[in-house]
This record gives sequence, C-alpha cells and structure tokens, in this order.
Amino acid sequence: MLIGGASLLIISMIISMIIAWMALSAYMPEISARSSGDQEAFAAYLQSIIGNINANIAALNLNNLNILINAAQTVILFIIFKLIYKRPLSEMGLSRRNGVKMLGLGCLAGAVAISLFALIASLSGMAEFSGLALQKASPADIGIAFVYFVSVGFYEEILCRGFFMTALKTTRKKWVIIAIPVLIFGLMHLLNPNVSLLADINIMLIGVAFAYMFIKSGALWMPVGYHIMWNFFQGNVYGIQVSGTTQASLMKYSALGPDILTGGVFGAEGGLICTAITLGVLVCIRFAVNTKEPPVWTMDSGLPFDSR
Repeated sequence: MLIGGASLLIISMIISMIIAWMALSAYMPEISARSSGDQEAFAAYLQSIIGNINANIAALNLNNLNILINAAQTVILFIIFKLIYKRPLSEMGLSRRNGVKMLGLGCLAGAVAISLFALIASLSGMAEFSGLALQKASPADIGIAFVYFVSVGFYEEILCRGFFMTALKTTRKKWVIIAIPVLIFGLMHLLNPNVSLLADINIMLIGVAFAYMFIKSGALWMPVGYHIMWNFFQGNVYGIQVSGTTQASLMKYSALGPDILTGGVFGAEGGLICTAITLGVLVCIRFAVNTKEPPVWTMDSGLPFDSR
C-alpha cells in the first residue's frame, strides 16, 4: 500500500509540474530577465501575473488532463500489482468472467439510484430541473465528460477496492479489509469544494456499498459501473454538482430544499436523501447480488505474497 501510494503521489507531482510549466512557459523569459534586477519590482511583477497564470490553468481542459492522470495512475497500479504481488489482474478483481453482465448491472443500478434522487428531490419540491440546457453542453463536452467519469470509476475502484482491499488480505481481518479502503476513499474527497461532514460520511457509506458489491460479486465490474453512471447521470444529465464540481449538463438543476437533505452545492452526496438511497442499495446488494460460480476474488483466498 505504501509503495502504491508513494508511486501515485510521485506521478501526481510530475503531472502537476508539467501543468505548472505549461501555464508559466509564456512568462519564463520575462521572469528570468527580471529575477536578477530589483527584487521588489520582481515580486510586484510576479504578483501581477498570478491572475493570468490561474486563467491559463483554468483554460486548460481539466477533464482531458484528469483522464490522462487517472489512466497513468491506473497503469502504475497494474505494474506494481504484477511486479510485487506477481499475480494476474483477475486476482485484483478484474476477472473476465461475467464482466460485461456485472458492468451492465452496475451501470443500470448507478443510473437508477441517482435518478431516484432526482425524482425524490423534484416531486418533494426540494429541487427544480428547468428543462434542457443543450446550448451550454456540446456533444463534445458531454462525450469528454463521460470518458472522464469512466476513468474516475475505474481508477478509484481499482485503487480503493481492487488494490487496497487485496493488499489488506494479509491482515486476515475482514473489518480491516473493508474499513481502511473506505476511510481512504473518504479522505480522497476531503479537499473537494464545499465538502461537509455529512458529505464525507455519505461518500464513505457509498464506499461501503462498493466494497459490498465487490465482495458479493467477486469482481470490480459492478462497483465500477455504478460509480461511472452515478457520476455521469448526476453531473452531465441532471446538472447536479458531482462532489462539489460542476459539469456541462443536459439539464439545469437548482437545489431549493435544505442542504442537509439535498446536499446543496456539494451535490447529491452531501444530503440525507443520498444516505437513504445508499442504505437501500446496501439492502438490495444483500438480496439481489449472487453469483452461481465461485468468485475469483474473495476476502480469504489468494493472499498477496503466498508461496505457490
């Protein structure tokens, strides 16, 4: 886990440095020329260009950049798993068995769950969906956003469920295998805009649901599908903020009810409606998710570093 986390941190730092260089490149000759002159004037110049640099960063397509970041970090996790654990990726939960079926079920469940949130919020008068906003969301924007959420769904599930839960099998304690990745999943969202205590609790509860899907199905496909479609329908179809971030959307959304119920500007994950829906999802997993064949991934088999 430490090797994996450190590797991802290094990759993130490298990509951040590249982004910073892209934003600064136009100013580097002037910065270099002024750096050896009057230091007060140099400091004033740096202060004056901060706004322009921030604008340059904002002008970059962050969804495109994040797709690349998520893809790079996912590849790093695969390499570490193969080199250190010396196991096939199927033992991380990426078995091909029933993969399409489980991915489809997860996608359907995620779309239905967030649609249920939208229906409850709309019928109760706690939110308003004011028709289509196609003029603000081009097909290209929606397409890029979908690919971005696919990358998010795969990366976060491979990291928190496939990688960390597999690594923690060495503890032979089921509560540790589930709890530590759920805590990490919550910590990963703590810096999101407008996050609240309830929002992070809900995100960790959703992490428990993803872990339960993983355990019951023996593969990552169902939580990956749910993760993708919950985010995509929330942000790009209904126009609800996705964990504090705003996306190009087909519909315009306005939260009218109490933030403690709707989540306010953080999005659906910040409110008690999401809490109730996620608890309902946990119950559905208990009774609806069953595999006829023995799963490839289980909590007490294929321990990392076992001799073979």
